[in-house]
Amino acid sequence: MEIEDMNLGCFVDANETESTLLKKIETFISGKRDIGSTGNQYLAIDVNYNEEYDKNKKKDLKKGFLFFKFYLDITPQQGAMAEDYMEQLKLLINFLRSQGFKVIPSCDFEDELNNGKPYTELMK
Repeated sequence: MEIEDMNLGCFVDANETESTLLKKIETFISGKRDIGSTGNQYLAIDVNYNEEYDKNKKKDLKKGFLFFKFYLDITPQQGAMAEDYMEQLKLLINFLRSQGFKVIPSCDFEDELNNGKPYTELMK
């Protein structure tokens, strides 16, 4: 897979404000903030409030992630190597999960980011 095709959408359920989530991500990746986004030499991350957010629908184990509070749009920085980008994604996802957030990546390579676990197992 070419790095240009490795954009990642990521649903995050966090009891945080958009600003607080962005700050946590920025600190973790040693990123620089722009309005609603942050990035480092590997990742460009936009943190978005999910307009579909629904406290009840998010509990569904099959499609509930679509109703999580936030949606991250993550793209590789120009010049980043695919291996480094993937490693940074894994670190970021594991960090967010260590904060107690539910994190469901949505992309062609999501199984690699979930350590081979089906996303429904991560919804529990």
